[in-house]
Amino acid sequence: MMENILPVLLIAVFAVPVQADEVYRKNRKANRLYKEGKYEEALELYNDALLEAPRDPALKMNRGSAQYKLENYSAAEEDYTSALSKKDEKARADLHYNLGNALYRQGEQLMQMGQPQANEKFKQALENYKKTLDINPGDMD
Repeated sequence: MMENILPVLLIAVFAVPVQADEVYRKNRKANRLYKEGKYEEALELYNDALLEAPRDPALKMNRGSAQYKLENYSAAEEDYTSALSKKDEKARADLHYNLGNALYRQGEQLMQMGQPQANEKFKQALENYKKTLDINPGDMD
C-alpha cells in the first residue's frame, strides 16, 4: 500500500517548485514588458501568473499598476486593496500611495461627469496618502 503513495508524494513535492518557478518567470517577463510600456501584454502575464498563485500580493500589486497605466482605475483599486496583506512595510506604504492615486483618478473621472461620489473618492485617496505617511513619514510623493 505504501508503494502507491510514494510516487504521488514525490510528484507533489517536485511540482510546487516548478509552479513557483513558472510564476516567477511570468512575473519577471511581465515586469519587463511593463517597463517597456507594454501594459496590456504585462497585464495578460500578470493574469496568467495569478491563475497559478491567486493569493500572491506582489502579483496583485503589479497587476494593479498595469491596470492603473491602462487607466482602469477601478480595477487598479481592487488589485491594490487585495494586495494590502503584504507584510513588507515599504511595499505597504507603496500600496497605499498607489491606491490613493487610483482613488484620486476615479474621483477626477466622477467629477468630470458631475457625479457627487467624486468627493468620497477624494476623501478615500487622502486617507490612503495619510496611511503612506504613517508608514513612511519621509515619502516626499
